[in-house]
Amino acid sequence: MELARDRCRYVLERHLTPRGLARIGQALLNREIAPGWIGEMLRPRVPAWEGVSYGHLWYVGEDGRATAMGNGGQRLFLLPDLDLVVVVPAGAYDEAGQDTAPRAVLEDVVLAAITRGDAR
Repeated sequence: MELARDRCRYVLERHLTPRGLARIGQALLNREIAPGWIGEMLRPRVPAWEGVSYGHLWYVGEDGRATAMGNGGQRLFLLPDLDLVVVVPAGAYDEAGQDTAPRAVLEDVVLAAITRGDAR
């Protein structure tokens, strides 16, 4: 029993830099890694909330955008319509409302800058 718990902990405690996570996101967005598997992974399977379904470890919107969520507010957003990957590192571990800050970074900072035209 102890071995199973250790394996689960090992899988869950991955430590990536934001840049490393962005590289993974860009490879997924560009379908550079096993394209058939990426399609299956991002295929909506179970309704999560209005307009969003759950694939294999990803939340997928009706617009094709996808989000990987980690504890503490860690987020990897894939926005294929904008050819954009956004990584939000955070540290609100085990706290309620973990989605508030990452969602604000995406919507109020990144997407707002693109809409205003001052993204570089």
